[in-house]
Amino acid sequence: MEATTKMVKDKTVSVSGHMKDATVGASQWVASHTSKTAKAAMEQAKSGLSIGEKFTLFAVEKITTFSRKGFTHVFMFLILAGYTALGALLFIALEAPHENEEKQDIETVRTHLIESLWENQVQNKGLNFSRWEGIVYNLLQPYDEQLYHSWSVGVSPDTNDRIWTFWKAMFFCSTITTTIGYGHIFPRTNAGRALTIVYAIVGIPIFLILMADFGKLFTRLLKSLFVFVKKLYRTATCRRVRKTRAVQSVKAWGRKVHVWFRSLCRKTEEVTEEDATPESEEEAAIDDNFNLPISLALLILLIYILCGCFIYTMWETWTYFEAFYFIFISMTTIGFGDYVPQVDNDNKHPAFMMMTTVYLVFGLALTAMCINIIQEKLSDTFRHASEKLKESFGHIMATATQGEEAALPEGKEVEVAEVHGGKTKNSTDTVTVKKET
Repeated sequence: MEATTKMVKDKTVSVSGHMKDATVGASQWVASHTSKTAKAAMEQAKSGLSIGEKFTLFAVEKITTFSRKGFTHVFMFLILAGYTALGALLFIALEAPHENEEKQDIETVRTHLIESLWENQVQNKGLNFSRWEGIVYNLLQPYDEQLYHSWSVGVSPDTNDRIWTFWKAMFFCSTITTTIGYGHIFPRTNAGRALTIVYAIVGIPIFLILMADFGKLFTRLLKSLFVFVKKLYRTATCRRVRKTRAVQSVKAWGRKVHVWFRSLCRKTEEVTEEDATPESEEEAAIDDNFNLPISLALLILLIYILCGCFIYTMWETWTYFEAFYFIFISMTTIGFGDYVPQVDNDNKHPAFMMMTTVYLVFGLALTAMCINIIQEKLSDTFRHASEKLKESFGHIMATATQGEEAALPEGKEVEVAEVHGGKTKNSTDTVTVKKET
């Protein structure tokens, strides 16, 4: 009997195994034929496209493939850099001739003034001071008028100081796309102003796309770092370190500060060690959602600003607070223009200006990430508050309804006076109120 049962079980297992293999083979056959059919349909659809449509489809496929490998971030940054360089060349072509003309006029008037003063000094050696002062004043008047005219159109009287160099034009284009707009460089011609409008219309959306892309990238990086720190915190070595006397004393002090802070907020819940350091086994998903802790994002942003302050105190003659002020005004896109990095000096390479641009681009993306995180947290808070308010309101309405029904006990008879003329004045009807459940 046992042998027969075993034989039946073995045959059942072998039959089920064959059926499973047959099912897997059938599914693989269907999948292969489906993929072949899809590829054939795709090739047939591509054959009916024009050359431009084929090129567009090819470009989209390649960009999609590169984006999966992380090339999108670099590609967007290169697009913005190329657009900035192109804008710099265009603005130089439009604004540099006007600046050169003004510089040449200043140089001409200055040369004429020097020659006239020398001729007057040689020819009139016996003049008294009052007569000589009047002559010099008349000679200086054309030079003063030229300087005022150059200043009114935004040209420096220093003929060696050029505004529309390549690096300064690059920085000017970056202030347009980032919407900072310091105001220390601006177009003087109508053609330059028209180009500024067109350049801003195209450049600002490019920068916003780049900033959103970098914001998501920073979010992923911070989440990866956050998950790594949580895993490191749960390791055996870290647990042994946490059990040391020094770490326990620091944790006790931290709990006291936490309890004191919550007492200021009128919260009387006790904070236990498990509440202070939860060790949940659930890992945070590494995605593009802005659901990071606000304190972590603000800490990263503060560290980024402090590093920039340290660099600018070495590049510029600024104090630490002035550097912090410049970075804050720039990264919030306020852009007063009272503090702007200098370029083309003898002790500074012009590439420092581009380093400023790159620093501000990443800083603006980091700032946008922090703003999105705060906005997400506020939205969640308001949503939870509205849900609680709805629940409380529903509970209050249900309690009020139950109170009204309880006011009329089941089976109680209520006398209702008859007001129609079919009965006598003293006749009444009896109504029994029954409570429905």
